[in-house]
Amino acid sequence: MNNIFEKLTHNMTQNIESAVSLALHNKNQEVQSEHFLWALLANSDSVLNQMLRKMNIDKVALELDVKSLSEKLPKSSSVSKENIKLSKNFVQTLENGAGLMTQNGDSYLAVDTFILANLKTEPYASLLPKYIDVSELAKNLEALRRLNESFRERDMDKTYLAWVSGHPEPHAARMTSRLSKGVAIAGERMVVDDVDGKLSVTDYQVITHHAQDNLNYALISLKPHSGRTHQLRVQLQQEGHPILGDPKYASRDELKRFKNVGGKGLMLHAWRLRLLHPMTQQKLCLIASFPERMISFHQ
Repeated sequence: MNNIFEKLTHNMTQNIESAVSLALHNKNQEVQSEHFLWALLANSDSVLNQMLRKMNIDKVALELDVKSLSEKLPKSSSVSKENIKLSKNFVQTLENGAGLMTQNGDSYLAVDTFILANLKTEPYASLLPKYIDVSELAKNLEALRRLNESFRERDMDKTYLAWVSGHPEPHAARMTSRLSKGVAIAGERMVVDDVDGKLSVTDYQVITHHAQDNLNYALISLKPHSGRTHQLRVQLQQEGHPILGDPKYASRDELKRFKNVGGKGLMLHAWRLRLLHPMTQQKLCLIASFPERMISFHQ
């Protein structure tokens, strides 16, 4: 059972914590599946609520049904954080989810996989069909699961654009370093750590060079091959070409010169995403327009 908790996504863990809080509030002796479903419905950003909105389903009646079931669960005036337990039924739903996770070859148990694995268990089997086309819900959840797994496994091609300080040489190269979390006066930041850091790889290519009012800068494209926190920002700073407007990794002098020419905000933009459609496997190319702050800066 402990191994299951090590494989939970952050959202899954948060929803379990919310379920525990609801059980405590309700003075229930154990955390049941009803509490978890209630937690999903109470969280406006949960996967389930996203699906309900997509399907134009009003959750109010469903949530009232779940609350009603929770009210009928055994209560105890002495229940507390220290003695509340996960019920056998709820543990079984986690094991169901872990089984489907393994079957799909996924690395972590996410909420979408958990729901898919338990559509035929209670209370999902009796409550959801009253309000939702379960087959459509399953189809949408499966598409989301495949898309989320692609993000987690880096199974997609991301391209960023950035205005950076100076004129990088050579015009195209690969940046390789090992990064780990460090602590500075300004708070936590990523640092180069050749001993314990995680391998981080990024390709860059210079698109154009510019200069104005004592500020040399360039527009570059960036293709990360790993997904470390602040990876692009740290590696460019290490190369001597920090991203313009970077309050964490650019020097005070660089920030001052950037502001003197009217610059505002971090000059980094997630421009293009290439991936396979999670259901049809069709190649997709998604492009986000250049933000106004980056356009106006160069005009």
